Amino acid sequence: MKIQIGSLCVAASILALPLGLAGCGDREVSHTTTSKVSSDGSSKVKEEVVTQKRDGTVTKEEINKKVDNSGATKTEETVTSKSPDGTVTKEETHTTTPPVTP
Repeated sequence: MKIQIGSLCVAASILALPLGLAGCGDREVSHTTTSKVSSDGSSKVKEEVVTQKRDGTVTKEEINKKVDNSGATKTEETVTSKSPDGTVTKEETHTTTPPVTP
């Protein structure tokens, strides 16, 4: 009988674990996407996502994609995090340009 109660408690805690973890994620404050197509066929897409963590840290992620008329893509991603007191804690920029094959 004690083994069954112990097994029941373990099973209940395992089943309840996903419910407890569901509230741990970041909260998305805003998400905007804009796109422009030029007359020469190139296009620009700008995506901006702002999230807030439980501790109050706000993270802004900007992704800029440029596709020229030959199909070459350039992606620039900038991530900025601000702590609740307003100081910038992290800013990173990554640029990706795949090689163009003739």
